[in-house]
Amino acid sequence: MKSQKIRYLTLFIVLLMSTSMGIHAMTLSSAKAQLNAFKTQGKVGEKLNGFLAVIQDRKATRKLVKIINKERLKYYEKIAIDNQLTLQEVEYIAGQKSTEKAKKDHYIQKDGQWIKK
Repeated sequence: MKSQKIRYLTLFIVLLMSTSMGIHAMTLSSAKAQLNAFKTQGKVGEKLNGFLAVIQDRKATRKLVKIINKERLKYYEKIAIDNQLTLQEVEYIAGQKSTEKAKKDHYIQKDGQWIKK
């Protein structure tokens, strides 16, 4: 039963990460539009807990990461409640999927280090 939930959750997270999360109008839309460029430029990376992290510290980068991570947290909390999982379980699964799906030349966290995929 729990493995079915994890499979469902994994699929949901993959879909979530590949589509717009957007209700925060221009702010979230703008952040999502810039995300790929920030990743390609090495400013932002995917952490193992399913959230983004700032690699090159700039005000615009911190703002983008804050906006997207806030939205991800809302979804992770909803997924956890809906599937009777802990938030940490959802974050772990999301982290695995986001690092697996990261594009070539995007940064991911591995063993506490930032590496270019």
